[in-house]
Amino acid sequence: MTDITDYVHRQIAQFDNACQTAKPSMVAYLADYFAKIDRSQVDTLWVEYNDDLDLFIFWLDKTGKTLNRGLAGMIPKEHYPTGNFSLDEIEDELYDFDLDDDEVMEYYDDISDNIHNRFETWFIDCWKQANQNNAQPLPAYFSEHDSITKYDLVNHTKKALNNLEKKHGWTCLFE
Repeated sequence: MTDITDYVHRQIAQFDNACQTAKPSMVAYLADYFAKIDRSQVDTLWVEYNDDLDLFIFWLDKTGKTLNRGLAGMIPKEHYPTGNFSLDEIEDELYDFDLDDDEVMEYYDDISDNIHNRFETWFIDCWKQANQNNAQPLPAYFSEHDSITKYDLVNHTKKALNNLEKKHGWTCLFE
């Protein structure tokens, strides 16, 4: 068996390769998606991902009310870099290295944090490329689910959730 450091580097490298492979598909999907949005109803796009790296785009009206819910906002998996990649499988495989539970969780957290950071960078880059020919992109914010800090996909800055609510005058965010 390889040593744990090689294993960690290999998992991260595999994910990086998967990101590069999936990028054209996600960019094309997003560009097509942007073209189909009914701007008379949709005021803002709210993009979140969960621990399994599932991506959801929610449409918000001017009050912050969600116009689409649940799986209706999920981006189809065929555009993701995850393929055969699974953080759950990595956690299971870490136990093969004769580590105690605390060590397994330490390595798992390191890998998971790396993957989430790479996933965010990958998605933000895909969004930028898909929007490069869009003269007036909708306001759009991106984060891990339930995060209080959102990444502004148009202005490329981080924003606090309460500041966004004030800026947009949302009265019923996600009702």
